[in-house]
Amino acid sequence: MKTKRVWTGLLTFLFFISFILAGLIIPAESPAQAGDPVAVKIQIPFSKGGKQGLAIAGSEISAYIMVENQTDEEQNVDMEISLPKEFKPVDLSSSWKMTQTGDSYILTTACTLAVKYENWFDLIPVRISSDIPAGEYRVAAKVKSNGKEQKLELPVKLATRREAADFVKISEILLPTDEYGKVDPRYQRNTLALKSSSSSNYYKRVITGAGTESTAAEHPIAHMAVKVANKNAEAASLLITAQLLNPETKKPVAGFRPPNAENLSKDEQDRIYAMVKVPGKSETLIPLPIYGEEGTIPTGKFTLRTTVKLLGSDAVLQVKDLPVQVVARDFLPAVITVSAFVLIAGTFGIINFRKQAFFDRFKTRWLIVIALFGTATFVTVNIPGTILWDLSHAIFGPFSFLITGLFNEIILYMLLVSLVLLIPQPGTVLLATVMRMLLSGVILGHFSPVTIMFYSTSGILLEVMLFIFGITRSSWVSRKLSQAGRADIWPAALVISLGCGLADAASAFVNFQITIFLYRLYYADWYILTYVLIDGFLYTAIGTVFGVLLGRQLKKVAID
Repeated sequence: MKTKRVWTGLLTFLFFISFILAGLIIPAESPAQAGDPVAVKIQIPFSKGGKQGLAIAGSEISAYIMVENQTDEEQNVDMEISLPKEFKPVDLSSSWKMTQTGDSYILTTACTLAVKYENWFDLIPVRISSDIPAGEYRVAAKVKSNGKEQKLELPVKLATRREAADFVKISEILLPTDEYGKVDPRYQRNTLALKSSSSSNYYKRVITGAGTESTAAEHPIAHMAVKVANKNAEAASLLITAQLLNPETKKPVAGFRPPNAENLSKDEQDRIYAMVKVPGKSETLIPLPIYGEEGTIPTGKFTLRTTVKLLGSDAVLQVKDLPVQVVARDFLPAVITVSAFVLIAGTFGIINFRKQAFFDRFKTRWLIVIALFGTATFVTVNIPGTILWDLSHAIFGPFSFLITGLFNEIILYMLLVSLVLLIPQPGTVLLATVMRMLLSGVILGHFSPVTIMFYSTSGILLEVMLFIFGITRSSWVSRKLSQAGRADIWPAALVISLGCGLADAASAFVNFQITIFLYRLYYADWYILTYVLIDGFLYTAIGTVFGVLLGRQLKKVAID
């Protein structure tokens, strides 16, 4: 009970602090004072939580006006907004009346707020004169409600277009990134991989274990990030938009739009956008989701145009173009994935058809040893690999395989090769791999159709290479490994290292292609090559040498 009271008090304190901080971080421009019947909020131009607006000469801005009833009584509100003559309202709604007196435009309106917290708001388009000098201008407002009057005066900082453009700059455009804007070097830069159409995507999600309740149109295919630097001392409220354009015609590409784009205006349906507030004297990374589906966006080379505007204004601060490649189905990954599926289905189909002959070649004690080695590979490879995966990925990023490969390749192949030396029969490695896969699925939950393909492909390719290179059949290699002295085993050890290295390199390449086809991930060519050569071939060859030495020692004390 004491612990519960401590946690309750701590959570109450944190909520209280969060409430105070929220009031400090997101202040209203003209909050209601104690006793005021209505709260008034005016932003000129409309911004993202800022007290002082920034406008650009020669642009059109939006003035945001909002009043809210703070009492239980009905409030009859009369408002009067006074704008400098250089700030001309345009396209006013019928609720406003405008008069010009001397150096000001006077806007008046009235509304009724019947119940507490009922509010009324409007956006007023304002065109700023192009020949007005930069500086600070004042907007005055008077709000009367049931006989009580509030007077407000709001500053509007005006800058020239060149000054504003110097304040805010796009430092860099990153594509693709994760949802936080972090770049993964494994993936091909400036490349967008389209998702499959909804029908085919349904079956892919079943195979990958991602579930079925998803459509490509509702989930981003990738994310991009825009680095924006604000050199001004004050925060800037910005509207960031991104469009995919035809590089020749510069017209928007159909299909590059967020979900439910039909609810947006026609000019906004072909772009993605984000409203952000960039602190002064800082650089902010702004992630943006990207949507697309096969059949809605063509493939090829396009221009990704990123535009920065002041929020609440039509003033464009900067436009930056980035050439991008849009890809859909790749023929090679599709062929390799289908071939791998046929190979797996054919292999296990033949084994099932001839299971009696297959298992008759194994003595009972051999099957027990295979099961023990399969369990040993799970304990020494899968469990440490699972524990170290997140840690190594956080520290080494895309090169985490240099650490996890110590378990996934060196220790794994040391155990598998020593097992093959004890039981040099076709099917030994496949049975041990099936045992490891079952334990991983049951204990760690790593069980899906894709993991079955990964494990099965690895086991089958290794079995093929062991047979071709003469380890699981009668050959000079198998005789050298079983009879030669320590000094004479190196030629045979090099041969088996070559065979296992080629098998695992091929397995790694195939698994990459399966991932590309099913998950629509496009890895950089250099990353695939590096992974295949180091993790697939080099680490496996090293583990194989250790496996030969361990297997010969075990053979001295092991079964016949």
